[in-house]
This record gives sequence, C-alpha cells and structure tokens, in this order.
Amino acid sequence: MRLFIITITALCVFTASAHSAEPLVLNSKNWRIIDGDTIYVDDYKIRLIGIEAPERTQNCRDADGKKWACGKRAGDAVREILEKHGQGIQCTIHGGGYYGRLLGECFAGDSGDGVDLQKMLVRQGLALSSRGRYDDEEIHAQKLCLGMWAGAFAEPKEWRNGNRRMHDRAPEHCP
Repeated sequence: MRLFIITITALCVFTASAHSAEPLVLNSKNWRIIDGDTIYVDDYKIRLIGIEAPERTQNCRDADGKKWACGKRAGDAVREILEKHGQGIQCTIHGGGYYGRLLGECFAGDSGDGVDLQKMLVRQGLALSSRGRYDDEEIHAQKLCLGMWAGAFAEPKEWRNGNRRMHDRAPEHCP
C-alpha cells in the first residue's frame, strides 16, 4: 500500500511539473543504490537516462577471461561518486518510464554544478552510452580499455532479455 501511495504521489508531482515551465528537481542526501542506472532519491525510484549499466547480478570477463561482477561494480561506483562529493544528489526528472520509475539525470553534490553520474559511469567503462548521449565518454573508455571494455560482456539489454552470452568487446589494442 505504501508503494502505491508513493507511486501515485510521484505521478501527481511529475504531472504537475510537466504542465509548468519548470521540471521536477530533487535535492537530497537520502539515496539508495539499486544498480548502476537505478537509484532511489528519497522515495522516488529514478532510472538514469542516457546510459545502460549492467544489472546488479551481471558478470563480465576481464582481459584474462576471468569473470568479474561488473553489475555490482557499477552500483558501487555510483555510491563512491556520491560519497566523494558530500553525499548530496540532485536529479532533474524528465518523465516516467517502465517499472514505475521516473526518468532523470542526476549529479553528485549539493548544487546544480555537481558531477554528472551518468557521464562518470560511461567514462569508467561501467555503463554504455544510450542514444548517443555519452558517446565521447564511451570512446574514452574503449581507448583506455576501462571497465567492461577490457574484455567481454553481454549488453545489459540483451542480458535482461535472457541472452547472457558474452561477446568480446575489447578493442584490438587492449591487452
């Protein structure tokens, strides 16, 4: 019942903000990481837009072919970024999405000039750019063989759809 009330409240707040000139902006130090691209801020479940991070239980393979918990590492990276920048988070909500989540872009820090969480995850090779939003950061991670780009992984969307087969994604110059 509580989840229902929270969901209805979030939809009402979002609907009200959608009809005004200002988007819904959340500022808080109360957050909880679900995985690399889904977080709770206060009681709002937010899907980070512009990225596709591995699922929490998803594994990848490193350059030596050994499995590593890339999904867990992506969630841990979000937590580390937020802790490094004072625990504060600011999210601008841009709509609603699947699974009762709001769609937003989030920044670590207590002000609007914080660190772009999405950009940092892609730059570290712990998430993929979605719809071209962070392509430069993805190219950076590929060039430096960072994170998932050091070896093999299933794209998060494929993994969610049951295709868990990992493909070697490491660029030729990676060890």
